[in-house]
Amino acid sequence: MISRIADLVHGPLSEQVARYTRHVTMAWTFLFATMTALPPIIFIFLPHHLLFLLTNTISLMLVASMLFAEYIVRCCTIPAGERSGMVEGLRAYFHYSGESAMNKQQSRNSKPSPLR
Repeated sequence: MISRIADLVHGPLSEQVARYTRHVTMAWTFLFATMTALPPIIFIFLPHHLLFLLTNTISLMLVASMLFAEYIVRCCTIPAGERSGMVEGLRAYFHYSGESAMNKQQSRNSKPSPLR
């Protein structure tokens, strides 16, 4: 997913950037899998009144830490001309999502209805 967004922002990716985006996608996937597995473990092994506080606090800290760590690694790994900020990535993602939705809608509208 990150590779696709980077491709939308920068065009064809260099091998270094493609490898980096694959690793970042795996890291985020691992983080979200951990965040999914954590609440049941907390629910089973800790008092229930702590579940809400711990899961919300831990989730927020994990995501913030991951964003910070990923930014530092990106700045050290990818040359300045080949990286962009979060705003450019979000803009490319929403632009692509909007085009994709419009293309799907146009293809639905262009197909003849079987009831006619």
